[in-house]
Amino acid sequence: MKSQKLITLALVVVLVLSLAACGSSAPAAAEPTAAPTPEPTAAPAASEPAPAAANGFKDGSYKASQDKYDDYGWKGQIAIEVKDGKISSVDFDYVNKDNKLKSEDQGYIKAMEDASKVNLAKAMEELESTLLGNQDATAVDAISGATTTSNDFKSLAESALKDAK
Repeated sequence: MKSQKLITLALVVVLVLSLAACGSSAPAAAEPTAAPTPEPTAAPAASEPAPAAANGFKDGSYKASQDKYDDYGWKGQIAIEVKDGKISSVDFDYVNKDNKLKSEDQGYIKAMEDASKVNLAKAMEELESTLLGNQDATAVDAISGATTTSNDFKSLAESALKDAK
């Protein structure tokens, strides 16, 4: 009986020492000071876009286009219609020097789909739909496989809507 008590006591001492060795007061002190710091900076960032969306946009038609044609002969352009303070329509495409639209160029669409597994016309429609849904050009995510198109869309939408605010 005495040996069982001694073994139990020895195990308790070993466990207590093991737990004490695993813990350290320095990281525990650092954690509380580090945790409150990010919280105040994160809260204002989350609340900043809400007022812009609440204000809405000025009604009207807004357009933007790229200044130069790219290496393949295309130039991005966007037309955005705002009604009742909300984006009501978005038309994004690329145009070449012959005024032909990239979304209608079946050869280009097939080549892009073969290379990146993305249908360009559908990607453009998805970008337009996303902007109509969230009413915020900065919140439009890039489409994998159509990153340049996504970035062009976002940049042109922001530029066109600059005058609508």
